[in-house]
Amino acid sequence: MVNDDKESEVQPDFPQSQFAPQQVVAVSPSSLEDLRQLAFQCMHDGFSVVDATGVHIDVNAAFCTMTGFSASELIGRGPQHSYWPPDEHENIRLLLARAMRGEFAEIQLTFMRKNGERFPVLLNPFAITDSTGAITRYATTVKDITQRLQMQSALRDSEQRYQGLFQNAADAIVILQDEKIVDFNQRALDLFGVESLDQLSSRAAFDFFPPTQPNGLDSRKFSIEKLKAARVGKPQFFAWHHVKFDGTPFDAEVSLSTFKLGESNFIQAIIRDITQRKKMEYALKESERRYRRLFESAGDAVMILKDNQVVDCNDRALQLTGHSRDDILSTPTIEYFPPIQPNGQDSLTLFLEKVEASRSGIPQVFEWTGDVLGGKSINTEVTLTTFTFDGQSYVQSLIRDISERKQLEQALKDSELRFRTLFENAGDAISILKDFRTIDCNRQLCELYGLSHEEIISASAGQYFPSTQPNGQDSREFFHEKVQASRSGKTQVYEWQGQKPDGTPVISEITLTSLVLGGETYEQATARDITRRKQLESSLLELNKNLEDRVLQRTEELEKAYAQLLQRNSQYRTLAKRLTAAEEEERKRIARLLHDNHQQLLVAAKFKAEMLASHLYGADVNAAGAQILEILDQALDVTRSLTMELAPPILYGAGFVAAMQWLAAWMEEHHHLQVLVTGSLPVTPLPVDVSSLLFRTVRELLFNVIKHSGVTQASVKIVAFDQGLRVTVSDEGGGFDVADALHATRSYGLFSIQEQLASLEGRLDISSAPQRGTVCTVSLPVVIEEDAHPDIAVAALATTLQAPDTPHALRSPIRILVADDHALARDALVQILGLIDDFEVVGEAVDGLDAVEKAWVMQPDVVLMDATMPRLSGLDATRRITTEIPGIKVIGLSMNARADMEPQMIAAGAASYLQKLTPVDELFTAIRGVMNRDTTEAR
Repeated sequence: MVNDDKESEVQPDFPQSQFAPQQVVAVSPSSLEDLRQLAFQCMHDGFSVVDATGVHIDVNAAFCTMTGFSASELIGRGPQHSYWPPDEHENIRLLLARAMRGEFAEIQLTFMRKNGERFPVLLNPFAITDSTGAITRYATTVKDITQRLQMQSALRDSEQRYQGLFQNAADAIVILQDEKIVDFNQRALDLFGVESLDQLSSRAAFDFFPPTQPNGLDSRKFSIEKLKAARVGKPQFFAWHHVKFDGTPFDAEVSLSTFKLGESNFIQAIIRDITQRKKMEYALKESERRYRRLFESAGDAVMILKDNQVVDCNDRALQLTGHSRDDILSTPTIEYFPPIQPNGQDSLTLFLEKVEASRSGIPQVFEWTGDVLGGKSINTEVTLTTFTFDGQSYVQSLIRDISERKQLEQALKDSELRFRTLFENAGDAISILKDFRTIDCNRQLCELYGLSHEEIISASAGQYFPSTQPNGQDSREFFHEKVQASRSGKTQVYEWQGQKPDGTPVISEITLTSLVLGGETYEQATARDITRRKQLESSLLELNKNLEDRVLQRTEELEKAYAQLLQRNSQYRTLAKRLTAAEEEERKRIARLLHDNHQQLLVAAKFKAEMLASHLYGADVNAAGAQILEILDQALDVTRSLTMELAPPILYGAGFVAAMQWLAAWMEEHHHLQVLVTGSLPVTPLPVDVSSLLFRTVRELLFNVIKHSGVTQASVKIVAFDQGLRVTVSDEGGGFDVADALHATRSYGLFSIQEQLASLEGRLDISSAPQRGTVCTVSLPVVIEEDAHPDIAVAALATTLQAPDTPHALRSPIRILVADDHALARDALVQILGLIDDFEVVGEAVDGLDAVEKAWVMQPDVVLMDATMPRLSGLDATRRITTEIPGIKVIGLSMNARADMEPQMIAAGAASYLQKLTPVDELFTAIRGVMNRDTTEAR
């Protein structure tokens, strides 16, 4: 809906000044028949002519059919026409006016038929002038677009429906054209572990194949055969071994079919992950093998019977019976039965009864005496169970040799007799209780409490308890507590005051234990009479009780409080130190992640984009490449800034001094705070934990200056003293009350700094007052060598190479060794260097040590050296190459800014230093420049 705020432009009488038309058809004055002839040139579409006031002059038959009004009902009517919906009058007038002014080539409106039905139309209005140029008529073609809109809606619904089926399919679907992936669904992204659409759409199908399949076939060759078969109309279905984007292998079932879209042929690949099914199949086989091993390695003999005939048995059954497997499987089971069992029952009858009973689903367990090889009898315990397999009924017989158990049972009876003798003759009183009743006791218990054995057994355990114990606790509750505690497995030892029937107290030391016999729980109480000892102890303890209790209580409280204080202090320092280490490791991890992956990928993409922007392709490609370069430059700047903020590589590469200089520049660039760094510091790098903590501390203090001081200048002073280092951050701002700030809830940053410094035995001293500025001094004990820098300001060396005024002949081609640990960046660099006629890449090195070794072997003219690499850093590798092989020129490359890394690379012997985001033309110039410089010096 169009809304025009200029009311003066919408007039009911269609004045000519309203339209200022751009589409004008100049005709000479003609009769009404001439106008009809013009209208009938579009017989399939409606045509309408109105005069300058908006009144209909003529309409064609198609217009009348479309609206349902006759020509007589329309001609002479206006300017508010009957086929305009009443609620659309104003909008239609607005749109027609704007169309006449040339704002639209055509407009879409809603008309209303005579029966009230609304329908969409497409209008193309224009003005008609006479020979003088004056507008005499307005005409418009009218097209009913109801069917077109319906078709468009149906098409959108169809596309959405099929797109939904495609995207929501349970299997991965990949569309291929000439072995190139052109479309895929979300399941494909998930299945191949791809995070973005570009990662998959930029790959060929072969990128997700291992070199060979598990059956030894070449993956590429085998897949080509399948694709060829699918292209000729033969659908292919086969198992396939894939790899994810990160290299993780997985098994899949693949279905290939072909279809045609327009003039192009496509192949649809439906991929189903069957890794879990493979695992289940493997697990099933493993389960079968495992259960077979359990069957064979069971400690008991196992026989499987069908119709009372052994059909399988384990090795233990062979050992138990002394027969071979063939003998057992070929001989009826009953032939190994003795005639009768020891209880006099017929063996065969007993066995058949037990088999029949097991078929009810209840396992039968019974003792059995059988004969073994040589006529020897053996006592066994047999467990019979019935099961059905493949429609057949089987009986499993588990046979356990209990000959030794029988011997043990007899020995147990003998042992019981011996222990009964010991029980009765023990020096202490012993009672056995079950459910809080005494079921047995020795004669010492009877003598202790003056009761007979029968009196003790017939009464409950609590019948002779005093009401309370000396500590005031109810005797029954106290006894029940001890019984419950003993049942947890811990023996209870406590003092107990009982009494004889005449009320005489009996003080004893009780040892209470719980034991389980035959599934029943019992308690054994051993009582030792300590009545006399307690009387003697009571007299002595009473004399010193009050004083010792007070001293002991105070001592225990003080010792406990002191121990807790020491423990909390130690734990707090330990936790603070761990937190500092964990935070630092996390910062370094994030920085490594950005540097080693994200930045390097962007660099590789940048090199490839520069290839697009070169003159090897057409102008359109060059423009696209230039846009890609601009976007990548912005991404690299943001990434590098984030890396420097999280954990500046310069801190770990160039040390604390260079990091302070970088921090000063960063503060001015990002927060407009000018920081003056002064002092001296040894060249020897500080320990990592010290330098990282100092860096974060200084940065936090500078942030406080920005937030609270109200000034735009600050200073950082570094001073080394005996066995220590002192860093002072000061400003001349508004200052603050130190005591109030340290106790405020917002001072967590200062508190955290103090605690982290304390973990390294350092300290933070703050001197400040309102309107007098602030001085924060950080002191840390650090072992520092004497070789100190007189001035920490390091001048950056100018390494920009200028092309010589007079070109010199270079050796052709220049032999180059590329050293970079990131494969994508290295490959891109090698590829772009290979496009230059006077360059020859003679080798690639994956780390610093590899670069040194290959420099000796290949003797290149120039080494392009990444500054940060594993095993041996780019700085150390440069130093070794330029020292050991002076004829080789090294050009340093890094993501770090020139001011951060260039002085270090030059000091290590590099002939030049460039950032990785430097345009390739400058890289080519630098390579030729170092060789020209070498040639000039030789002359």
